[in-house]
Amino acid sequence: AVADAWSASAEAYAATWAPRFAPWVSTAVAALRGEAARARPPPPPGPLLDLGCGPGHELAALASAFPGRRLVARDAAPGMVRLASARAGPGVTVEVGDARAVGCQPSILFSAFLLQAMPARAAALTAWVAALPPGGLAGVLWWPSPAAQPDVAWAAVTAGPPDGGSDEGNTPAGVAAAAAAGGGAVLLDENPVHMLCFASRAALADALLKGGPLTVAAAVDPAAAA
Repeated sequence: AVADAWSASAEAYAATWAPRFAPWVSTAVAALRGEAARARPPPPPGPLLDLGCGPGHELAALASAFPGRRLVARDAAPGMVRLASARAGPGVTVEVGDARAVGCQPSILFSAFLLQAMPARAAALTAWVAALPPGGLAGVLWWPSPAAQPDVAWAAVTAGPPDGGSDEGNTPAGVAAAAAAGGGAVLLDENPVHMLCFASRAALADALLKGGPLTVAAAVDPAAAA
C-alpha cells in the first residue's frame, strides 16, 4: 500500500516537494563528499547506493560528487523509479527495491528523507551501517527540522511518524547508538537551516495531501490522515 501510494503521487512529489527539499539534499551530498575527501584511507571501491531515491533529483549531484563510482538508486515505488530512470545518466542503475535489504555491497550509502519514515528506523540504520565495508561511509538526511519553520502543520509532519511509541533512532543519541550497533560511528552531525516556503497554509495542506506524507498516511490508514 505504501509503495502504491508513492507511485500514484510521484509526479506531485516531484513537482512540489523535491525542488523545495533540494537545498537540504545539496548540503547533505556536499557533506558526504567532504567526509570522503578527508578520509584516510579513502572509502574502498564499490558502488554508491542511494536508498529511497524518489524521483531522482539527487542523482546528478551524487554522480558529480563521486565521479567514476557506480551509482545504484533504489526506491520501493515503481512510479518514483520511472521518474528517476528518466533522470539517470551513464553509470547509474535505478531499480525497484526495499530499503530494508541493502544488497549490492555498497562502500558509500546515501539516503534522503527515508529513514525517519520507516518503521523500526534504529534497526534499519544499524543494518545500513553494518552493510558497509571497513572505511565505508553513509550520509543520511533527516526531514528538515521544524525549528526554522513557524507553521505548526509543518512542525507536526517533521516530528515524524511514531516508532512503537518511542523516539528510538530519532535523537542524536539514538542515531549514534544505532550506528555503533552496526560497527560504525557518527562523524558529522549537522542541522542546516533552509527556508521551506509555501504561498499559504492552504497551499501547504494541499501539498501534504497531494504528493506529501499525508498522501501515504491516507492510503495506509485513512483515519490517521483525517
